[in-house]
Amino acid sequence: MVVTRLREDLQYACGLPDDALQEIPHLFGMFRDIGEGGRAEDIERVRRSIMIVDKLAGTGERVGPAGVIFVCVTLTGGLLTALGIGLKWFFGHQGGK
Repeated sequence: MVVTRLREDLQYACGLPDDALQEIPHLFGMFRDIGEGGRAEDIERVRRSIMIVDKLAGTGERVGPAGVIFVCVTLTGGLLTALGIGLKWFFGHQGGK
């Protein structure tokens, strides 16, 4: 009866459906696993982590396709240069035999 009353109070206060309320222990277990043992510190650590990910996602959106194209062109150019140097070296040694 107490558990039912507590669940009803939480559902009313939080506005969460019953299936979401059942996941609260899982959520707090995740906080404990990520953090260092104190509930408040664990939750703050998760919050800071989420903020960092949000900032990185925002940076990725700003850099966007131009950044991806730059990286691809740079890597392709480097690979082609390495291949060209390797082929010159290989054929240079083949002619000396």
